[in-house]
Amino acid sequence: MTKGTVRAFICFEIDQHVSAALGRLIDEGRALGERISWSKPEKIHLTLKFLGDIENAQVEQVSQIVRQLAEKQREFKLTIDKLGAFPNFQRPRVFWVGTTDVPAELNTLVTELEDALAQIGFARECRAFAPHLTLGRAKSDRCAQTAGFLKNKQLESRKVHCAELVLMKSDLQPSGAVYTPLATFDLQPGKHV
Repeated sequence: MTKGTVRAFICFEIDQHVSAALGRLIDEGRALGERISWSKPEKIHLTLKFLGDIENAQVEQVSQIVRQLAEKQREFKLTIDKLGAFPNFQRPRVFWVGTTDVPAELNTLVTELEDALAQIGFARECRAFAPHLTLGRAKSDRCAQTAGFLKNKQLESRKVHCAELVLMKSDLQPSGAVYTPLATFDLQPGKHV
């Protein structure tokens, strides 16, 4: 990050009940003792778009786009019900929890976000959107025990209430990233949320 820029992304934060459940899962994984950089449960979030280092002057532009999208989008729930690894459990680099059924509202929101941000110069994501919450990142190729544990773990289904979009600042520190909300935007109340 250079002076006059902020490292930023757009996300949904996760409520305490879900982050506490993920914390228990992370503790089980950590107990296996392999070289994994585990996420801090209170910092876990659902990233919709990573922006990278953006000029301070762009923060307001991005905020206006996110505000306009939030004003027309109804809140929804995302069911977290599966465990996975990128690229896969045979060669894991990132361990995550995700969903077997992506809500149409989430797909629409991500598509509209990509379209609107592309109009002001942000590169489109080249990979298909795969909503996930990062549990940890492998620091070694030797994490077969963790991969096996997570691959075979029965995950209790949890609901993530997606009601507030956050434009988040990320400061990279030796102890890990420090996240600070730059702006939050409420989605419209849902009928059956």
